[in-house]
Amino acid sequence: MRIAPGFWLAAAWLLWLDGGSGLLPLTASACLLHELGHYLAAALLHIPVKGIRLTAFGAQMYLNRSLPGWQEALVLAAGPGTNLLLAALLCRVDDLQTAGAVHLLTACFNLLPIPPLDGGEMMELFWEGLAPGRTGWLLARLTACGCCAVLLTLGVYLAYLGNPGLLALALWLLSALAGGE
Repeated sequence: MRIAPGFWLAAAWLLWLDGGSGLLPLTASACLLHELGHYLAAALLHIPVKGIRLTAFGAQMYLNRSLPGWQEALVLAAGPGTNLLLAALLCRVDDLQTAGAVHLLTACFNLLPIPPLDGGEMMELFWEGLAPGRTGWLLARLTACGCCAVLLTLGVYLAYLGNPGLLALALWLLSALAGGE
């Protein structure tokens, strides 16, 4: 397992945002279970995992070989699927609804169509399946840029109202889309 410097910056930012509310441990456990979902899907498909890298944007799992589209989509969907399943189960228990909400938000965030998030990788598979080659890749990037534009617009509005959190997240995702750490 490798840890990128951006991971420590993201952890410090989340710790600051937590402010003692206890959301950080819930978020960390939701992320861990999310990655476990990916890992188990790869294991069920008999795909060896080469390594895991913790980054500012979460964890990236590296496989020993490239996968056919359906297998890659299954491994990508397993993380958010795990969070959605746990959200559905946890939200039914009064004392665990906050944990359920964290799992739901983790799934929704990871399904945004912005690489390197799972939704962005699935969007690339989708567009490349419809328009192979560079055209599919370009359509996936245009979809991601449109999503970033919406998030940036909402983020600027919320920052104007006094809450810069979404703006920071949108800029963070735009950095990821551009290939930054």
